[in-house]
Amino acid sequence: MVSRSRQGAVIFRSKPVLFLIDMSLPVDRFGWIEWGGGGVGVPGLFMGVWLVGGRGVQVSGVLRLTELEALGEAAECLRTLAHPHRLRMVQMLLQGQYTVGDLALACDIPSAMASEHLRLMQRCGFLGSSKDGRKVYYRVVEQHLQSIMSCIESRFGVSEV
Repeated sequence: MVSRSRQGAVIFRSKPVLFLIDMSLPVDRFGWIEWGGGGVGVPGLFMGVWLVGGRGVQVSGVLRLTELEALGEAAECLRTLAHPHRLRMVQMLLQGQYTVGDLALACDIPSAMASEHLRLMQRCGFLGSSKDGRKVYYRVVEQHLQSIMSCIESRFGVSEV
């Protein structure tokens, strides 16, 4: 006998749950199947998925999801990064500390504009700065930027200058 199955996700007790509808699973006389081996069962009607002819729902894992509020913060930070000059600055700052003038020159923009880009990224918590005499050096303080930049570089390429 060939077993057919389909996957999906439901909410069970306020938690997202990944499920697998296995068309060959038996159910007990009350329409319940064992879920996860701990003696916990799910009823024959499980968030719109029903048992038909002795077939049931088998949980195969749990979806891992980030809270929407945290995703909102992430979206805001990604919007901050979503500019070619800022990405170039992050790319440089992941390799060392630079002044506003150095970054402005690499991006071919005025120093005032580079300062504004740096201020936005500092406010988002991506960058830190330190003074050495009259010069201010910027550096990356959010190490997750390395992962984001690695994704960008692997997708769009990188060249040595």
